[in-house]
Amino acid sequence: MKRCFFVIPLVLILAACEPPGFYENEGIYHPTLLPEAKTEEAAQKDLPQNVVEVRWSINAPVVQNCLEAGSTAEVTLRFTPSIIQNFYNADGSLSYTTSGEWNDHPVSRMRYCLELDEPCTEPGEERSFETQVSTSLPLDWLGLRQVYLMVEFLDRDGNPVPATDGSNLKTITGGQLVMKQTITTAVNPTTPLDMLPAVLQTAVAEKRAAYPVNGSIKIEGSPCCAGGTAGSKLEIKVNLQAESPAGRVTEMRLGRSCPFSPADLRDMWEPFTGEKTLETTIPINWTTFSVNVQYRDEKGNLSQVYCDSLGLEGSPQEPSPTP
Repeated sequence: MKRCFFVIPLVLILAACEPPGFYENEGIYHPTLLPEAKTEEAAQKDLPQNVVEVRWSINAPVVQNCLEAGSTAEVTLRFTPSIIQNFYNADGSLSYTTSGEWNDHPVSRMRYCLELDEPCTEPGEERSFETQVSTSLPLDWLGLRQVYLMVEFLDRDGNPVPATDGSNLKTITGGQLVMKQTITTAVNPTTPLDMLPAVLQTAVAEKRAAYPVNGSIKIEGSPCCAGGTAGSKLEIKVNLQAESPAGRVTEMRLGRSCPFSPADLRDMWEPFTGEKTLETTIPINWTTFSVNVQYRDEKGNLSQVYCDSLGLEGSPQEPSPTP
């Protein structure tokens, strides 16, 4: 069985946190962006290469499109011995890559290491090769951190086996492979302070004292994506919720980005309401629609800024029939 991976030029606007509860380094595939099809006979090609494809995912509860601080994530590593081959256009640019099973592979041993903030100096202790392993990662921080994976594979004679990031098959390393992901965490506002890990309690207490108003924003229906003809208008309904221990929540202001800064909250304060309909223009190809909100109660207390997002994909307009 062969799998094809097309090299696609994409421009993405990424939100601070990625739904729906897992982070994964898979490639993104959009049929509207495929290059012109070419037969294998018409394309120049490299010799097949035997490698181990590496993919990993991080799964944890989600709060406001972020992984929940104080929870424990499950990290799943998948290692697939494969035969990959690159095919090129006439101008020498990479057209596509095929990936098939590497039967009777000699991969016998492996080493791997997970580390926060900086790559490991060594990939850990040697162990028998497995196609999938899982480990736990305590999410005992608030905000953004980098998670690094270093992995190495050996054959029966102890020689290194080439490896590649499963989402970028054109990059192959002959020894140790280093990959990284960004994780952003947020605290569930309903979690009592004493139920959080001690390392988080001080930071959360300070933030809750500075921003006592609690709230949320959610695009209605929690869709992953929406689409239509490029240039057409799309209405997106968002549900808004807020409460304050000091009194009524009376105002809110919206922005259009995630991650955000105070300057992104460009809209004026307006009366608080439980829902609002926003309009956007569908772009050509793929982008991300984001919305954020901050709340204020009758005594002037503020909330943190909450955000949500969904993917938008626009298809080209049908050409007008020739008279």
